[in-house]
Amino acid sequence: MEIRPERGPGEMRELRFVLLVLLVSLPCFPASDRQGDALYDMKQKLNATGGQLSDWNQNQVNPCTWNSVICDNNNNVVQVTLAARGFTGVLSPRIGELQYLSVLSLAGNRITGNIPEQFGNLSSLTSLDLEDNLLVGEIPASLGNLSKLNLLILSQNSFNGPIPDSIASISSLTDIRLAYNNLSGQIPGSLFQVARYNFSGNHLNCGPNFPHLCTSSVAYQSGSHSSKIGLILGTVGGVIGLLIVGALFLVCNARRKSHLREVFVDVAGSMPL
Repeated sequence: MEIRPERGPGEMRELRFVLLVLLVSLPCFPASDRQGDALYDMKQKLNATGGQLSDWNQNQVNPCTWNSVICDNNNNVVQVTLAARGFTGVLSPRIGELQYLSVLSLAGNRITGNIPEQFGNLSSLTSLDLEDNLLVGEIPASLGNLSKLNLLILSQNSFNGPIPDSIASISSLTDIRLAYNNLSGQIPGSLFQVARYNFSGNHLNCGPNFPHLCTSSVAYQSGSHSSKIGLILGTVGGVIGLLIVGALFLVCNARRKSHLREVFVDVAGSMPL
């Protein structure tokens, strides 16, 4: 039988140190794997084509280098912004696993289906923008669990049914936009106390015949159409302004030259021959 030599105190210390480093490092890997797996599932569910999100690699443990993904100093995914990318798929329930996610924007795509109940697990979420898609079904009551939510934009979809009472319990809301859906019924009273709201284009208890208007006094039109109109009007106004300034400059300059000529003639005429 082979007798192995005993390890010395120095070797044992080194071995314990290596084991300690491995044990400390282990919790980091599963977190990165879960985040990467959740985002990759999101990519697949959105029907991203070969040219879309091409760097979202399933074999890469840390997704913090992926396009449109922002992480904090601890490699936790905190922002995913994928607006106007042309996605035609559905929302992945696994998005709800991103427990540190604070901003999610998927506006201006053609995403179908409904909002998964698992979105209510995004306990760090402060901004959710799903405007201008093809989403259907009822707004899930689980969104009321998003206690840190400031901005909720679900306008220009095909949501139906009532606005969940649970959303009215989100005290941090400062901007809620649910315009141009098929929502019906009563708007929870506390939502009229939100600084900015827009419930127009639905079948809700708001408007000229109700105690509350469908838009707040500080509401503004959102969406690409309004933005383009504003950009065009601003550009046209700027050009007109420049033309007016230029015309005034030319008129003033011409008058100045005319005045100088008159002065010169008068002075020359008064000189003795």
